[in-house]
Amino acid sequence: MEGTALVKVRGYHLDGYQHVNHARYLELMEEARWQLFDDHPEVFNHIMQQNLAVVVVNINIDYKSAAELGDTLRIHTHTMSTSGKSITLKQQVFRDMDNNVVTDATVTIVLVDRNTGESQLIDEEIKSLLQIT
Repeated sequence: MEGTALVKVRGYHLDGYQHVNHARYLELMEEARWQLFDDHPEVFNHIMQQNLAVVVVNINIDYKSAAELGDTLRIHTHTMSTSGKSITLKQQVFRDMDNNVVTDATVTIVLVDRNTGESQLIDEEIKSLLQIT
């Protein structure tokens, strides 16, 4: 499963140095993950029908270059792998005008039972929906 979201850099994304604050990338990448679910409603619907929640448990971000006011950022997200109870996503933020990588991130998520709060094994149906073999 993969998708792309576009975000225009606004003034409230900037820090005192007039580039996107490092913490804002967490929000931008979260927006892109939600866009991925919008683009693949069958995955989100299946997760909801199983009464599961998607929980981020780890994010590693490498900052490569600055983004500034007015830049359009292209955030590409794709599923990389599963391991037991976790799903690993790759998210890359590109500056659209020159295709330079702004950030490169690995995001680990788990599916949590909304009643018990316990993380769940990633079953074959979810792997299939995520297009992970």
